[in-house]
Amino acid sequence: MLLLLHHRRESYEGTFQKQREYLNEWEKKLQGKEESITEQKRNLNQREEKVNEIEKKLKLKEKELEEWNRKVDLSMSKSKETEEDITKRLEELTTKEKVSL
Repeated sequence: MLLLLHHRRESYEGTFQKQREYLNEWEKKLQGKEESITEQKRNLNQREEKVNEIEKKLKLKEKELEEWNRKVDLSMSKSKETEEDITKRLEELTTKEKVSL
């Protein structure tokens, strides 16, 4: 009977030791995956920061482009007015010339 209890105890201890080893191995894998997730989150945050920075620069460039477009439109408008004024003056001069001849 004692021998049987001794064998059972050794069997349980062996099973317990195997389970402990399995849990230790599982815990190491879990820690490795947690570290990997942490690193991936860090990389993702860095990428998001880069995207945000690029978006800010893009918005600034869009504003600059809008300002340049506004300036070009204004300049075109002034040029058109100047052209119309010159055309009008030329017509007036041509008319005066015809009258004086």
